[in-house]
Amino acid sequence: MTDVDKTMRIFEASRGRKVILITVFTLLIPFFISLPFMIFLRASKGLYYDAAILFLFAILFAIWMVFLGAHILSSLRTRIQLNEQDAVLLVPNWRGPLPLLPYKTISLTYEDVKSVESRSEIYREAIIPVLMRSCSIVTQDGERHILGYTKEKATDPAFPFSEISHEIAMRSGLPLSERGTVHAGGQYLAAIKGPPSWDKQPLSPAAVQTARKAAQKFWWIMIAISAAILVTGIGIEFWRLGVEGFAQ
Repeated sequence: MTDVDKTMRIFEASRGRKVILITVFTLLIPFFISLPFMIFLRASKGLYYDAAILFLFAILFAIWMVFLGAHILSSLRTRIQLNEQDAVLLVPNWRGPLPLLPYKTISLTYEDVKSVESRSEIYREAIIPVLMRSCSIVTQDGERHILGYTKEKATDPAFPFSEISHEIAMRSGLPLSERGTVHAGGQYLAAIKGPPSWDKQPLSPAAVQTARKAAQKFWWIMIAISAAILVTGIGIEFWRLGVEGFAQ
């Protein structure tokens, strides 16, 4: 049997990334705080329609700030340390792909690991299909610990959860168990009800391929619509300049 390299590895966000995330969030806070005053100012001047639109925007912005803050906190706090004989995990309470409170520290030896499992989950963010990969550890007592989520086509360099789960499986002397692909519903609804059960029947290969094609088709349609809007806008601007030039 080939010896497994059990050199200590630590996965956490870099100091530069933490500074950038904190700075961005800090810069957004004054604008967020000013929204109630902006709404009151418009309403006091009788601009009720503008105030209502701004109120709706403020609600959506508040929700976005909560989820943005959750992801930033995850980058600041999440830490996974793989030692020679054990692993120490500081991970959030994953509710689907959303890292929520409370955070918990999990210390386990590789002998404690019963299986390391991974699966794809198809979420919808608004109307946008999003394919996420979930990685988890099941201990000998049957408890499941979610390591984290990563997008199918993009890996977070600080937290490559697919690589981390593969590394834990090798150190535990276990294969990485692939659990297929499941429909997971709304991404933000998962924050309330949690992700699908790991006992859920996976989709057939044909259904997975159909879902992937639908996601690709959606993005191509969005690109085409954006390009059409851009070209139309430029065309209208050139036409307006031409009409003004002719009038002169």
